[in-house]
Amino acid sequence: MNESSKRYDWIHIYAGQSVPPTGFGSYNYLINKLVSLNKNHLFVGKYYPEGYKSATENNISAFYIDYEKKLKLRDRIKSFISNESISTDRDFVNKACAIINKIDCPNLLIWGSIKELPYFRWAFPEKTIAYAHRWYAQPNTYDANNYIYCDYLLTLTKGIAQRALEQTHNLPPVIVTIPNGVDLEEFSPIAMDDKKKLRKSNGIPTDKTVIIFPSKVQSNKGVDYLREWIKYFSVNNPNIYFIITGNIQPVKIYGETKKFLAMLKDFNNVKWINGVKKESMVKYYQLSDFSIIPSVVPEGMSNAALESLACGLPVICSNRGALKEFIFNEYNGIVCASEDLYISGIKGINQLSENPLLLSKMSKNARQYSEKRTSIKKALTNYQAFFDMRLLDIDNELAP
Repeated sequence: MNESSKRYDWIHIYAGQSVPPTGFGSYNYLINKLVSLNKNHLFVGKYYPEGYKSATENNISAFYIDYEKKLKLRDRIKSFISNESISTDRDFVNKACAIINKIDCPNLLIWGSIKELPYFRWAFPEKTIAYAHRWYAQPNTYDANNYIYCDYLLTLTKGIAQRALEQTHNLPPVIVTIPNGVDLEEFSPIAMDDKKKLRKSNGIPTDKTVIIFPSKVQSNKGVDYLREWIKYFSVNNPNIYFIITGNIQPVKIYGETKKFLAMLKDFNNVKWINGVKKESMVKYYQLSDFSIIPSVVPEGMSNAALESLACGLPVICSNRGALKEFIFNEYNGIVCASEDLYISGIKGINQLSENPLLLSKMSKNARQYSEKRTSIKKALTNYQAFFDMRLLDIDNELAP
């Protein structure tokens, strides 16, 4: 699209999944909403045929760059020596800079890898640059030096901001915390009778306690614990039924994950619906009783957790990362000690499945919390306050 003749307030730059989104991803949905709502914003990103078509039909201001990732020899050697992944988006950055250089816009918002941040700073020393840090984990010591190349650092929670301050020697950008949000109209609870009908139409038992695992099927999401819980409850409590909606990339099928997939066919208390797209997830939340997110890596502000809460599902989770900043024990979920996750998870599942009154109370709390703290409307209002530099108007409180 030819947008170079206009003036924009902000340019969003992202080399990841499709914007507009085509079913998968997380913050590409947020980027799409921000650009759609702000006609004075421009998106520069990777070309996807479906995304390009959607942007054209919906009159979204965007430039798309068609490129293939290439890992240069020096980067391969560097990766081999350091045993760390090396960004392969350099060609994208070069082409993006060439496009941005022709556009009248004072502000850049970089989404994605921090490794490319210095290149945008060197190309545009006079522009204001914000970087959206979307994870709980911080960059390694070397890459963390790149924080000096942005003016504003956007974090999801105050805990993530604090972690960055503790782990990074020099953190000069102004920290702005804007929590994620969820569409409360799209993700909402349904009545029990409707829940049973939805289960029946999707081949899910109507007379059992249904637990949803809404994360990707990979080891860092806790599938090793999920495997053991499925085995445990198949023997000790056949009233517990698990559904798994996460997808898995073929290259990721190895080790414990491969063993987990092979095991599923041996049990009748679990159903795996491989790779449910975001638009279809709501019905699986709605037919479930509660959600389980046993991540063994520090999670950011998990969209799966937020969507669960919005649908009135308490969340049983590990205490790693930011989950404990918006999941509160025995209020809208159960927070398990990571060092005792197997036993704590079993106790949490039993606690909710055996106490209907507690489950009902926590379900109501989950929805009320979403309405109060984590609606997409609130998140978008906060982003608009940031874009307008009304930082005092940002409401990032996550307490119940």
